[in-house]
Amino acid sequence: MAQRIKPADKTDSHQYEHYLEKLTMLHEMLVYTMKAKQSTDLENVQKIRVLLAEFKTAYFEKAEHKH
Repeated sequence: MAQRIKPADKTDSHQYEHYLEKLTMLHEMLVYTMKAKQSTDLENVQKIRVLLAEFKTAYFEKAEHKH
């Protein structure tokens, strides 16, 4: 996570907003992953899948990321 999400310049509000959005999504994924490990509730797994799809869109929105 720390290697892929580079800090953004706070003076560039658009770039910084996207940076915070990605960090928030990653943090939510970590929380729901922890919950999925502690429970058999499949709702946690579904939330991880939704967040992963959202993160994929946010991460690959720039043409420079073509993995």
